[in-house]
Amino acid sequence: MQSGWLPTQFILPSKDVVSAAQLHLLIVQVDDSLWLCETLHSFGFSVQTVRHGGGTALDCLAQLKGIAGVLLDVRARTADDRPLLPALRHRYPQMPIMTMAGRQDIDLLRASIGLGAYEYLVTPTHEDMLKIKCAKVFVYQVRADSVQPMDGQIDRAGPATAG
Repeated sequence: MQSGWLPTQFILPSKDVVSAAQLHLLIVQVDDSLWLCETLHSFGFSVQTVRHGGGTALDCLAQLKGIAGVLLDVRARTADDRPLLPALRHRYPQMPIMTMAGRQDIDLLRASIGLGAYEYLVTPTHEDMLKIKCAKVFVYQVRADSVQPMDGQIDRAGPATAG
C-alpha cells in the first residue's frame, strides 16, 4: 500500500480545512526515535521533542504557547518517578494526548485510555496508521475544542438595531 494516499490536509465535518502545519505537537519519548519526528514533519506537523524527562515535559508545556497535543511514551515518568500521563491530565485537562509504546506494553496502553489518553499507538507502526490516529486525536480534537457553544441565535448580518 502506498503511503501517499492520505492527504496532508484533513477535511473536517464542518467542511473547514485544517492544515497539520498549523498544529504544534509535543513528543515525550523514552527512546530516541528520529523516525517518529521525521514522519510527523512529513505530514506537516510542527514538533517539539522531550526525551524521557517528565518534569521537563511539564516545564515545556508551561513555557511553550500553542501546543495542540502531546504524543506520550506511556513509560514516561515525572521527576518524582510517577507516571506522567496522570500529571499531564491533572495540569492540562483539555490537552489531547495520545500514548505510544511497543507491543510488550499493550496493557499499559489500554490502561492509558482510562487515565485520560484519547488514543494509543502500538509501535512500531505503519506511517498511514500514525497519520490516521494523529488526525483523529489532534486535528479533529483541536477543531472541536476551538468551537464555542452557542447560546441563542447568531445574526450573521451584524448586531440588531432597535427600530
